[in-house]
Amino acid sequence: MSLVDVAPTLLREVGAPVPADMQGKPLQDLMLPAGAAEGWGDRKIYSESEYGEFAFSWSPLYAWRTGKYLFVAAPDRELYDQGLDPKTEHNLASANPAVADTLLSQLAAFQKRTGSAVEVDPNVNHTASQTLAALGYVSSAGVLSKGIEDVKGVDPKTRVEAANLQHKGLQDSLGADLEIAIEELQKSLQLEPNAKGAYLALGRSYRRLKDYDHAIPALRKAVELLPNLDAAQYELGRTLAEAGKWDEALPAFRAAVADNPKEREWHYDLAFAYEKTKQFPEAIEEFKKTVHLDPDHFRANLRLGRLLGMNGKSAEALPFLEKAAKLQPDSVEVHMYLANVYAALKQTARSEREQSLVERLKEAQPN
Repeated sequence: MSLVDVAPTLLREVGAPVPADMQGKPLQDLMLPAGAAEGWGDRKIYSESEYGEFAFSWSPLYAWRTGKYLFVAAPDRELYDQGLDPKTEHNLASANPAVADTLLSQLAAFQKRTGSAVEVDPNVNHTASQTLAALGYVSSAGVLSKGIEDVKGVDPKTRVEAANLQHKGLQDSLGADLEIAIEELQKSLQLEPNAKGAYLALGRSYRRLKDYDHAIPALRKAVELLPNLDAAQYELGRTLAEAGKWDEALPAFRAAVADNPKEREWHYDLAFAYEKTKQFPEAIEEFKKTVHLDPDHFRANLRLGRLLGMNGKSAEALPFLEKAAKLQPDSVEVHMYLANVYAALKQTARSEREQSLVERLKEAQPN
């Protein structure tokens, strides 16, 4: 299945118009008995890969198949006669420059008809946007306006070893063998210093080992190479927070939330960072955003009620603490804060009841 078949659904998910030349066709006919697909005739097939550019700053690749020929626009362009060479083992581009030039012109004409940039609705499905970005379709400004004029620089087929090492390291970084993953990712970076994803996975692996001295520089490099990837900013903020560097974590969390304002946990972590740096009004605002996104977020309700109570806003704090108590009725912490808020509101009986509950819960806890 080519990207021409996949892209329309994803483009619709993010609210982008689908060019007429990019309307997909059902593949079910190809799965019928031999001969049933004869009506397809000479269907031209366009494919693209901007993964190398996104992951390593290499050249993008674009392919055009028509008749018996397969043409690949690359720094070292490729031409194959698939009637005689179905495994694409013999590059004919140098020997047949006229054919290659013709197919290059056809590819360029198709891109011109379908490759204009469009703006994407900012309130779209974030997962679909990330998927499109991985496919090379969406940047921070919308659908990418790339083309064969961008085919330059490093040819991905000359750097297969580095790509394979990064892929293996990324896979292993998700498991338990973090030392092996780190070794693979470091080797990948030795071969390709611009392996953007390798820095991110390396930083995550070091963080999981609580080796913050190595994790933080790797993640700072990932942010430098991937400035528009909110996950990189968040991972850096999370690692700095775990290392106790709250002042440094704040800008990373802010950047992540600005790029992806619908992530409730990111708002919570930003709020917590504000609280740790004693920026209480900002912390209250972010805790409120967390609760707005998830009314049943226990920790956000708890900490929001606590901060409001500490800042003399007991009446405003009460509903959040009462919500937290409903969510986790056995929490000693929430009942302590409720006792304080009821006391501040002159509701003595309720305050004493909460204090008694705190004592009972403490006695019931295992030593």
